[in-house]
Amino acid sequence: MFDVMDGSIESELLAAAPRQTVHRNQNIRIGTYVNRFAIVLLIGLGLLMFVYFCLQIILGASPPRIGRITAVNIPPAHGSANPTDSPSSGLISSSGIIPKVATLQYVFTVNDRQMGGSAPIMPEQVKLLPEADTIKIRCLPFLVDMGHRPILPNDTFWGWIGILGLITLLTNVVIGTLCWFAFVTPRIERELCRSGRATTATVIRKEVLGSTSHTFVLHYRFELAKDNSRAAAADPTQSGQADKPVAEALGQMRVSKQFWESVDEGNWVTALYSTKDPEINMLYAAGMYAAVSATRAVRA
Repeated sequence: MFDVMDGSIESELLAAAPRQTVHRNQNIRIGTYVNRFAIVLLIGLGLLMFVYFCLQIILGASPPRIGRITAVNIPPAHGSANPTDSPSSGLISSSGIIPKVATLQYVFTVNDRQMGGSAPIMPEQVKLLPEADTIKIRCLPFLVDMGHRPILPNDTFWGWIGILGLITLLTNVVIGTLCWFAFVTPRIERELCRSGRATTATVIRKEVLGSTSHTFVLHYRFELAKDNSRAAAADPTQSGQADKPVAEALGQMRVSKQFWESVDEGNWVTALYSTKDPEINMLYAAGMYAAVSATRAVRA
């Protein structure tokens, strides 16, 4: 359980910055590293998807080459059609394997080297194939073995590229969000525990987001202390005003259910904020890290 503050700041936060920090809950430390490793794998997946998407765009924009159709494999209708029936191109499959989907086999020449491949084709596209056996082929520059495709009638290649681009974008947005919570947020919290300024904050609102998976949020207000040490040294008459608060700032933080239930609106809690940017702030007791007291730091 969490103790509601009486307005005082934890003693370990009174030590001079930078303070030493430790994980507040050592039991979840290994789990944190496992989650980060899994997210690193997801980052690799996102990069591979992005590279594949770029290669497909290059493939679609590459100059076409003239190739030749060698066969059109058409599955039999209702299992009774003769697989040797010729499509409109007059070409049939030479293998005894009956395909489940229609495929087009082709060959083309690149740098005096003959390449071959196959691609799925819709029955409607088979009917639109030219009477001649020539067909245009696109291939990746300098990476012909990695990618080539025929230009079919009523080609839907760019529509498929659009869907692939949308999936790649959504995947990388999700991975980026996970990276923020797995790497950026803990780093910010640790830096605030190390060198952030401690102050007393007042809980002004409690909020629960989501209908099924609840997210618990605390809104709080805290005062900013004005550092006038240089001005006070230059003008002793102003030294009495150096410790007076000059402004207030608002903050909000996602917290655990236990911490959310332990405080009420109007309670005092300890907040940490960056002196360079007060908008970067957190509730100390709800963070992942805790500052080490001066006595413990000396013993360590």
